[in-house]
Amino acid sequence: MSETRELQEKITRIRCEVGWSLAELARVIYYEKYDDDDIDAVMKFEQAFKKQLKRPTTKPDVLHGYLTLMLMQREVQKNNSHQVSPLTLGFIDNEVLQLVQESGRRQLRLIREDANGS
Repeated sequence: MSETRELQEKITRIRCEVGWSLAELARVIYYEKYDDDDIDAVMKFEQAFKKQLKRPTTKPDVLHGYLTLMLMQREVQKNNSHQVSPLTLGFIDNEVLQLVQESGRRQLRLIREDANGS
């Protein structure tokens, strides 16, 4: 399965889990992306968004952007049936991830030592 198709399915699955219609999701994404509430522009975006979720030619970067905006929404974050992780979106390099994890472990160890009076 292509990356585009996988992302389209993931967006659709999360949308259904949250209970949003396609139009509702399109509006959420539109308002996150643009500082504009022109109803004609919103309607135009809704139509384009619906097509992008069906076409195999939609660029994965576009879908990654939509998915990221979706995952920032409270309604989506409340839903625990999927993991919200930049790693699964492919945004974090493994070396960077390891450095951040090691740094976090050091910080926790220092905090614990400080709390125990060591």
